[in-house]
Amino acid sequence: MEARETLIQLGFLRIDGLMIFSPYNQEGEIQERLPGDGIRWDGNNGVIAVALPNGEVWVALGPIDEELFRSISSQGKKGLWVPLSNGFPYPSRH
Repeated sequence: MEARETLIQLGFLRIDGLMIFSPYNQEGEIQERLPGDGIRWDGNNGVIAVALPNGEVWVALGPIDEELFRSISSQGKKGLWVPLSNGFPYPSRH
């Protein structure tokens, strides 16, 4: 199964391009990763983030099937900034 299909099956949401706001009155856009970079993943405060080699950034905000997730994490490296994991607000509409 392709990594993207697995993330969708696990309930991950694609978030690259989403605007977020930090508690320091800074706003920024979640950036896509550079294409060609391998799969990267990490977790923080119950949020899991995955960046795919095509630049897409995905997050899961709740429990996931760990065995199925291993099929993705074993292909990549741990070490990624985890968006939406520290209570940063984000707009509900643009």
